[in-house]
Amino acid sequence: MKNRKLIFVLQIVLIASLFLSACGAPATAPAATEAPVAAPAATEAPAAAPAATEPPTAVVPAKLVVLNLSTIMNALTSNFNPFNNNPNIPTVNGIIEPMMIFNTMKSEIIPWLADSYAWSADLKTLTFKLHAGIKWSDGETFTAKDVAYTFNLLKNTQGLNGSGLRAMTGPVDTVTAADDSTVVFTLKVVNTEVIYDIIAQNIVPEHVWKNIADPTKDTNDKPVGTGPFTEVTEMQPQAFQVNKNPNYWQKGLPSYDAVRVTAYSGNEAQIAAFIDNQLD
Repeated sequence: MKNRKLIFVLQIVLIASLFLSACGAPATAPAATEAPVAAPAATEAPAAAPAATEPPTAVVPAKLVVLNLSTIMNALTSNFNPFNNNPNIPTVNGIIEPMMIFNTMKSEIIPWLADSYAWSADLKTLTFKLHAGIKWSDGETFTAKDVAYTFNLLKNTQGLNGSGLRAMTGPVDTVTAADDSTVVFTLKVVNTEVIYDIIAQNIVPEHVWKNIADPTKDTNDKPVGTGPFTEVTEMQPQAFQVNKNPNYWQKGLPSYDAVRVTAYSGNEAQIAAFIDNQLD
């Protein structure tokens, strides 16, 4: 009887130990009878992942080099007509140009749109030879016809202003284009001083101004010229800006990208702007 109880107890202990083994640590894997098969050797190096491309760098426009000027005025208005009184800077000599410039410091005539001039023996004919290769800011070619047109426009249109008007209402009789690069002035009387009025007159493009109904009133909002600054990019009551001529004939010039003019109510505001480095 005792033996049978002992056997029963041993059976219970054995079952319990098997149960605990199943619920405890995982059973140890059986020992491998053979070495595991090696993975096949790679015949080629795996292709590298494509390099991450960086987003393209944004192109930052170059900052314009601007010549900041000022005027004392309550409000600015568009007026780039060289034949009007007090046109906006830089209309005269900046948007349109003369044939030559008189240097008052040295008392000498400097060639500009024209390279040379010559008087006839009787001093009643004055001939100019124009500089080659000049274009208007819109790409059209500058010729002697533009010069003749400008002076005849002054002569035949009442109410226009310009130094050439004194010549055309004085000693000059006719102005003609002998060819594309030659302009001839004939005089009614001998007057060699008239050359200074002639060379100072700014020249306008015939192909533009012949289509203007009233040259005395037109404000020439989109000017075309041979000068260094021709592109009006902003026109506000307090400021306007004229950018450089894309076809300017003097290589490497102008040194500035634009001229900006700001209106101030008086001297104090203007001086304050100078102190604050807002003006040049």
